[in-house]
Amino acid sequence: MSGWDLVQLARHLSEQDDFANARAHAQQALADATARGNTQLERAARGVLAHILFRSCEFVAALEHYEILLAQARESGDRQARAEAHGDMGWACFALERHDDAARHFARLIRWASEVRNAPALCRGFAGAGSCAFATRAYGTALELYSAQLQTARDAGLDTAATVAHRNVAAAQAALGQHASCAESLRRSLEFAQRTRDKVGEALALGGLGYSYFCLQNYTESLRWYEKQLGVARGLAVPWYKAAACCGVANALSKLGREAEASQYFLEQLLACSASGDFRGVLVAQQMLARLQPSEASTPQ
Repeated sequence: MSGWDLVQLARHLSEQDDFANARAHAQQALADATARGNTQLERAARGVLAHILFRSCEFVAALEHYEILLAQARESGDRQARAEAHGDMGWACFALERHDDAARHFARLIRWASEVRNAPALCRGFAGAGSCAFATRAYGTALELYSAQLQTARDAGLDTAATVAHRNVAAAQAALGQHASCAESLRRSLEFAQRTRDKVGEALALGGLGYSYFCLQNYTESLRWYEKQLGVARGLAVPWYKAAACCGVANALSKLGREAEASQYFLEQLLACSASGDFRGVLVAQQMLARLQPSEASTPQ
């Protein structure tokens, strides 16, 4: 199998979440390319390996490879590769909670994307910069950057990017207590997700609407959206989406005084979290179930 075939296979396996085999093939391609002095193949293999490491949550190792790619792009004078490396390094630094470093990398990506009018890259830069601001609780700045992301996506006709941007705008609005505006942004995100048949985006938007109405203390409306989220989430392969929806339904039911029904959904949340290895989610569900159980002191004798 040639080095390029190994790179393609590593990409395919990574998309299937088979990270162990994907990494092995990418590492083999990188070793072969380095031994033969094939610079083009070496960069491709290193880029794939770095992305695999990032998706495996090995952020330090991924960052090391991104730094090498950035150095190579600088040496070759390839401005696009340099900008892409800044974007990748930005997300790796963000994952490591190095928010100042991440923001600097995203700013460089935005600068290049603005100059060449590359809308997808510009959306990525605004999203990253907005996330850095959000993580440091600068919610007003985050809203401005997410709004720029949304405007860029709209102008370029990028529906998938617009779906994400609307959700980001909604998150900043929720953090600022603007729950009515947040709900409107999420409705638009839902429209884009349904138009592009993005079931994950649809589930996230529905859950966000449930949360918005929960914050507005409209628990009946909150329950309606959470139930819709659960209907979509049951068809997704990742248990986390089902667990999140069950938690939302249960909380809304609890606020409506329907605690017996709420207990059933907290139990379903617990089972979904357990299946996905989300032990923090298991603990939260257990705590909520314990809270809803009548104490021995209140039990009639």
